[in-house]
Amino acid sequence: MKRWRVGRYGREIALAAIAAALSLAAIVYSYRHDLVVANGDVIAHLGLSRRFFDSLTPGFTQLGYVWLPINHLLMLPLVWVDWLWHSGLAGSAVSAAAFVGSAVLVYKIAERLAGRRAGLVAFALFAFNPSALYLQATPLTEMFFVFNLLATVWFIMEWARTKATKPLLLAAGFLLLATLSRYDGWFLALVVIAAVAAYDYLTDRDPRQTEATTIVFSTLALFGAGLWLVWNWVIFKNPFYFAFGQYSAKSQQRSLLAQDLLPSYHDLGNALAQTAWASLLISDWVLAVTGVLGAGYVTWRIVRTRAYHLLWVLLLAFSLPYYVFNLYNGNGVIFVPNLWPHQWHNIRYGIILLPFLAVMAAAVAARYRPIALLVTALVLSEYALQLSTHRVVAVNESLYGFAGRRTYQDQIGDGRWLADHYDEGLILADVFKVEPMAFYSHIPLKRWVSSANADMYAQALKSPQTTVRWVVIRRDDEINQRFGQGPGEGFQLVYRNGAVTVYKNTGERPELTLQR
Repeated sequence: MKRWRVGRYGREIALAAIAAALSLAAIVYSYRHDLVVANGDVIAHLGLSRRFFDSLTPGFTQLGYVWLPINHLLMLPLVWVDWLWHSGLAGSAVSAAAFVGSAVLVYKIAERLAGRRAGLVAFALFAFNPSALYLQATPLTEMFFVFNLLATVWFIMEWARTKATKPLLLAAGFLLLATLSRYDGWFLALVVIAAVAAYDYLTDRDPRQTEATTIVFSTLALFGAGLWLVWNWVIFKNPFYFAFGQYSAKSQQRSLLAQDLLPSYHDLGNALAQTAWASLLISDWVLAVTGVLGAGYVTWRIVRTRAYHLLWVLLLAFSLPYYVFNLYNGNGVIFVPNLWPHQWHNIRYGIILLPFLAVMAAAVAARYRPIALLVTALVLSEYALQLSTHRVVAVNESLYGFAGRRTYQDQIGDGRWLADHYDEGLILADVFKVEPMAFYSHIPLKRWVSSANADMYAQALKSPQTTVRWVVIRRDDEINQRFGQGPGEGFQLVYRNGAVTVYKNTGERPELTLQR
């Protein structure tokens, strides 16, 4: 009887099909339970992409504020369809494709590290993770970044093994995408560039060759970051607007610090604890412990066998020092329910360490088949327990976290009220403060005048009576600072709910326009 043989890429295709089936099941479940757009950041990402064409000032300028642009660009082919926009599925498609690619790359990296059995175990530990399955069903940026991280590491390992130019350029290309997806990628790029230079010199001892390699690699890898600095300079007259502007993470952290809600600031122990707990809550105990033990074993074995080209796999753990540094310096925030202030916020960042733990756990467990089966069974049992007890941390964060549905629940009602009472006209609002309200109103974004419309926004703030029919004010936004007691003569208070008030222009001109 002739033995059946798998084609060159047959196993990868089969695993991709399994990952795609898991992805589709998670998307269908999330959609049916209204979880795709549960996280407020999802609504903001969808809005940024949609405003590319649905805006008073459409075009590329709508893609540039604090968040990097690549994910919003990738949503453009689908986000113009109203149903795909409001369901969030326009962004789910991007994350789902990244998830399938990530699952296959986890298999390939673990296989390269410790053999086929390790690859299959790593695939299972990653692909069945409940938080990973949920995040890939949403337009959040983490899964796309994970894919680019894995692709960068895979091709760098190929370059280190063969010293061929093609894998090095591919690694730089995926690193470029990573830098345009999340700011984590900027730190990753600097680390990889330094490591490439050091590795190339130590293996070839040719300074001129190392210089040429480093210049070519870094030019491509950092091209996107350079473009973003130029973009911010052209649009906002400040190349670092994304880092220090009105809506930046730094601005948000200053607000939290003023409320004494930034426990990791200048507290290294707390920064490490918040980061470690975030990863632990995503991966759960068996995978976390086995992954840490595996990392020690893999590092020892690589050094012992002098297979130094495999050391690049340690790049998968770059997020640990990155987030500790950011939290310590007040440039980021993670809250886990286990530590004060006992909140849910940005715990999903722990997903970026999941591939590292999966690969390392698989590498050590796969040495003996019974141990591989035991570890896989235990991890999958913990995943099943997360699902059955509703402890999927990424889902709970989207429901109950700082940016979760519970936080913006009132704005859903505000948006539906506006939808019921809207009778044409332009709406002045700080949309980035009332994004859920705008989203749930289903009113086209080209009817909203906000800071995304620059000169028009300034004109509306200066003379609302002659420019807009509606004014939406939130207690903590820029419009409230300008019109604390209302927009003035001609406007009537028509709605108040918590932090949001709505005024309507009752003047004689029923349809008001802005001068461009």
